[in-house]
Amino acid sequence: MRAFSLLSILIALVIVGVLAKKQLSHVQGAADSSGVASPQSASAAQSVQRQIQNEVNGLMQDRASQVDRGMAERQQ
Repeated sequence: MRAFSLLSILIALVIVGVLAKKQLSHVQGAADSSGVASPQSASAAQSVQRQIQNEVNGLMQDRASQVDRGMAERQQ
């Protein structure tokens, strides 16, 4: 019974591995066929990256100010 369980888990792992390899090779092939990224898409990607970075920094600063206010209230 234990051998059957181990064998079924091993077969499932092999199937998942084969499917993952197929998917990754398909994605890799699609990226290779498109060639080098155009300057427009590169600048758009950088713009999105900057926007996300600015939003994350803003959220971090807001949280830091909330923590500072909480610490000040505790000291009073």
